[in-house]
Amino acid sequence: MLGMSELFKDDILRSEDDWELVPASATQCERFGLRREDLLFGRRSLTRAGAGKVSIIDHETRAVFESSLIRVRLDRRRSDPVFFFHYFRSPEGRANMEQIVEQVAVAGIRSSDLSRLRVPLPPLDEQERIAGVLGTFDDLIEVNRLLSRDLLSLLFAKYEALAEGRPTTSFGNVAHLVRDQWKPGSEGPSRYLGLEHFATEGAGIAGVGDVASVQSVSLRFRPGDVLYGKLRPYFRKVARPGFAGLCSSEIWVLRARDEYPQSLVHALTHAASFSEAASAGSTGTRMPRADWKHVSTLPVPDLRPSEVSAEVLAGLESLWSAACDLDDENYNLTRQRDELLPLLMSGRVRVRDLEAVA
Repeated sequence: MLGMSELFKDDILRSEDDWELVPASATQCERFGLRREDLLFGRRSLTRAGAGKVSIIDHETRAVFESSLIRVRLDRRRSDPVFFFHYFRSPEGRANMEQIVEQVAVAGIRSSDLSRLRVPLPPLDEQERIAGVLGTFDDLIEVNRLLSRDLLSLLFAKYEALAEGRPTTSFGNVAHLVRDQWKPGSEGPSRYLGLEHFATEGAGIAGVGDVASVQSVSLRFRPGDVLYGKLRPYFRKVARPGFAGLCSSEIWVLRARDEYPQSLVHALTHAASFSEAASAGSTGTRMPRADWKHVSTLPVPDLRPSEVSAEVLAGLESLWSAACDLDDENYNLTRQRDELLPLLMSGRVRVRDLEAVA
């Protein structure tokens, strides 16, 4: 079953390998079944930016979706779903969506309001050409994403093997919190990471925000710092970006103590068992937060550099560095696609113009 966590994890849903398995009757499959090229919108979100978030199904499926999502199936004779997927990701499309977002306890949209939104409708062949250009960017980004994921998976697997049979120490002996505050209006880096920019289940960063839009006190982080979402730790929002930036105060900035490698902190916090233990000691009911006093006492493998050869540690760090190179390339590809997107959507640039340049 497709749920909210899967929707926020990926914009383009290419697989259902990690979706929850649920029993569904024939009637439920008929009513809530998904097909390739269905558009899915988040019905509600803790943040305004997440309400109406769009994803698209990009594979044949027999899955169903949960009630917190809105499924839209377009008339293929008049509209290209990929075109409208990109439209609702564009600044123009997001501004259109903002008209119907309601903010009470949480932000949300109604399916009735969504159906009444007025949207541009270029000729079908033009829609398909635009979708093709933007889809080329998405394909390159996906290839890089998978390579980066595999490199980090190898890093984590190597650390797991190194940790086997090792003595333990407390996590607070391995890493410490960095509380370098930034206030709105101060100079700082351009990139911002909020919880909404993290994928769940340890899948890393799913997007990057702009510091210009930040209006609350945030935390600075350096390249290589580990970021861990302390709000609802069971979501496993964790990453080690290769760039400097600001992050939400709901995110821990973790840095290794001098005698430990930073990649160890990343491997430890990425493990599902770490978030399970953090959740067990969290405080709060509706909005549980990880408690540093508890987390700092968690037993973890004691992998000091004196216990691991410099050559092995350098090899592990090179895996992370290679993944960062791919992530940087994706950042640039995403920026180019997003700059091109509104130009194509508004008609200021035509696909034939791009073909002429090529």
